[in-house]
Amino acid sequence: MNKRNSKELAEQLSNYFILIMLGNTKKSITDWTKRSKVNKSMTIGVTWNMLAHDFVEDGVYSVYHKRNLIWEFGDYLPEEAKSLIKPNGKIKLKEPFHQEPKFK
Repeated sequence: MNKRNSKELAEQLSNYFILIMLGNTKKSITDWTKRSKVNKSMTIGVTWNMLAHDFVEDGVYSVYHKRNLIWEFGDYLPEEAKSLIKPNGKIKLKEPFHQEPKFK
């Protein structure tokens, strides 16, 4: 999972889907000593301890907290949550605001 897609999902997903992701993560990861995507100076075990160990469904979390969880462990999201990512992975940019320069 990349950082941009993680942010988009963090803004849309409820804590319920993140808890499912964390449950899948616990079952699937066997080597917790791999380098973290969120902070390269830590392992994913440390990332888990900092972000996920006390995550609850009725808690209030910032988008950044949820983004980092999804960024690190988003590969274990349920398929219905992954389907919210745009197919081409790109954001469609709006036309920029423009005004003609005023010269005196």
